[in-house]
Amino acid sequence: TWDWSVHTMTWGDSYSGMDMYAVSIVTLAPAATPYGDELAVDFGPNGLWHYDGSAWSKMTNWDPDDDLAGWSDGLGVDFNGNGVWDNNGSSWGRITTWDAGGAGLAGWRDGLAVDFSVNGLWNYDGSSWTKKTNLNPDGDLAGWSGGLGVDFGGSGLWNYDGSSWSRLTTWNVGGAGLSGWSGGLAADFDVSGLWSFNGSFWTKLTNWDPEDDLTGWPGGLAVDYGANGLWSYNGFSWTRLTTWDAGVMTGFTDGLAVDFGVNGMWKYDGSSWSKLTDWNAENMGDCDLN
Repeated sequence: TWDWSVHTMTWGDSYSGMDMYAVSIVTLAPAATPYGDELAVDFGPNGLWHYDGSAWSKMTNWDPDDDLAGWSDGLGVDFNGNGVWDNNGSSWGRITTWDAGGAGLAGWRDGLAVDFSVNGLWNYDGSSWTKKTNLNPDGDLAGWSGGLGVDFGGSGLWNYDGSSWSRLTTWNVGGAGLSGWSGGLAADFDVSGLWSFNGSFWTKLTNWDPEDDLTGWPGGLAVDYGANGLWSYNGFSWTRLTTWDAGVMTGFTDGLAVDFGVNGMWKYDGSSWSKLTDWNAENMGDCDLN
């Protein structure tokens, strides 16, 4: 309401000397999902596999090096000395011979962002590459509704909106990194806790320090807290999804995919868990290849 509070008014009556004049009913259209319908999963020496929601198929025997990322043109994968490749759903194409750096790859609204270490941060739009900065990302980069969030270590956390850079904070991002989610850009700041940036200001979500990973999913933000289990934040409150210690994970249209080490890889659909495979995933990402 006018003062950001909740008020009640009897139909046809008045409130604080103000008569009811009219009632407007607004029906909001559902937001488009930012998640892919499928999964790409790196099973190490068993190769790279695709899960379409019901069945698995092997994409290649090659073992991805450090990272993979779904984006508007398919799936980008770093194959170390073999370069970075893209799969568009029907075939593979090498988009550069360069080896991606430690911050890896991230799909975002302008294409596929790739850290090339001392060669800087570049973006591929499906046909050509553009250098976005000479700086070398430190630990992570993530697409979100406001652009591309990039951790530059001691230089802080920055955002690229497609045309210019702005520093979001001087703090150094922790080991669990960054993730876009429905609330904005989530960032692990180690002992300073887990925070989220909505495009205007930061909000602390918890004092707890995430352990290995965090990811947006249709239910909110999933966070691995090690021995304290896997938790999800829906924008208002926290829920523990399991006491198991999570490994790599990603959100996709059907829910949340999580690797639990020797316990295999599982999917959480918002109400229950189901096992997808006994294999142990080394990395995974959502994508749309079919």
